[in-house]
Amino acid sequence: MKEKDLQNEKKQSEVEGKGLAQDPSEEEKSDSDEPKVIVKDRRFWVDKDVVPTDAKKLEERLPTFLERMKTQLGQKDKKLQEVVGSLKEEQENFKKRVERDIDTQVAMAKMKLVSSLLPALDNLGRSIVAAESAHSFDSLMEGIKLVNAQFKDCLKDCGVEEIDSADRPFNPKTDEAVQMVPVEDKEKDNVILACLESGYRLGDKIIKPAKVTVGKAA
Repeated sequence: MKEKDLQNEKKQSEVEGKGLAQDPSEEEKSDSDEPKVIVKDRRFWVDKDVVPTDAKKLEERLPTFLERMKTQLGQKDKKLQEVVGSLKEEQENFKKRVERDIDTQVAMAKMKLVSSLLPALDNLGRSIVAAESAHSFDSLMEGIKLVNAQFKDCLKDCGVEEIDSADRPFNPKTDEAVQMVPVEDKEKDNVILACLESGYRLGDKIIKPAKVTVGKAA
């Protein structure tokens, strides 16, 4: 009985010994089978010497984008300058054309006016020649009256009208009082008594006011 107990104890001790004497490589092997977790800090400001790949790509991409935008803006600015220059040139040409047209119209108006006055001048010359040849004052007067009528017709054709100053109240807008004459009749107060020089208007514009003598009640 005791021998069996001794044998059992011996076997148990051998088993325990084998367990304690296990090969260390097997322990390492068992440890290596477990997954390893490696934590890497990707924040680029942690290590100033290390620039992340994404940051490098960003640095490479931004200058290219800015250069492209700068090029596009430069092209648009160039086109804008061309358009502005073209508009300025067109405006200058238009201004010159308008000035030429105005000068042409003014010259044509002058020619028309002079052409209408030349017959009156010719008649005046003929009247003077006739008066000198016949030594007749009546011939001279007829010639002067004819020229006067022609001048008035010319002015009328140009839209110029003579201001009527016969026996009417004085109007400072159309008349210029050259002389004030005392009158006893109150009805003649501030009334034109005589026209020294005729006045003329073109439409609503006064070209020349009539120079008149005006009565003034005493």
